[in-house]
Amino acid sequence: MVANNASFNCNAAKVLAVAERWPQRAVFLEKVAQALAAIPPREAYYPGTQARYARFLEHYPQAVALGPRSNSATPWTLIPEVPATPGEFALTNEAFCSILAQTRLPASDLASFLEAMVEFANEACWGTLSCVILIHPKTQRTYAEKLDSAIERLRYGSIGINVWTGVSYGMASPTWGAFPGHPLEDIRSGRGVVHNTFMFDHPERSVVYAPFRIRPTPAWLADHRTAHRLGETLTRFEAKPGPLRLPAVLSAALRG
Repeated sequence: MVANNASFNCNAAKVLAVAERWPQRAVFLEKVAQALAAIPPREAYYPGTQARYARFLEHYPQAVALGPRSNSATPWTLIPEVPATPGEFALTNEAFCSILAQTRLPASDLASFLEAMVEFANEACWGTLSCVILIHPKTQRTYAEKLDSAIERLRYGSIGINVWTGVSYGMASPTWGAFPGHPLEDIRSGRGVVHNTFMFDHPERSVVYAPFRIRPTPAWLADHRTAHRLGETLTRFEAKPGPLRLPAVLSAALRG
């Protein structure tokens, strides 16, 4: 969600919220840092990347760069302890670069975290395009009703449960667009939807569920071992589709 396409995606993960009293919070954040540090920096090809990156560093001197910065690339960078308050710079400005802000919400268990998360996502974060909830299947079963209630109240056009919303976009059948209701004078994430191949009238949101652990490794993950081969074979297949080209695509995809 962070590293795909060098984080130059409208649905890239830019804010990570965890429960303040979660016993594994520190370990989890350290694992996130280790995972990003292991990914080589990508070329900052998108116009204005260096300037946006610099603005975030100016606002947050506590930012932790996980690698060296160069004229052609910005390192994966974490911003810890971002206040979870409306109007906060990292919550109202889209980084659209290699930055991930981290915040903690006042919660000690999943039930209180879901309540705090919905309020935070709806009231403190500026966009309404997409968000993701990561939840263990055992916890998901235990708190099924509260999870459903949280999904119903989240004002986002696409919600992923244990899956990046780029999958929702790529499936094409779910709707893709902002949560409805933005007036022209405060357009935020836009109005209307695309895709929606089932042609639902006046949709609010699409929700995509996935297993907590996806096997084999999905091609959109940064540690997919044969993604470079998959890109080549898929391009050949798209250029000239045919049954004889399909096995090479499947082989590269499944060996990740």
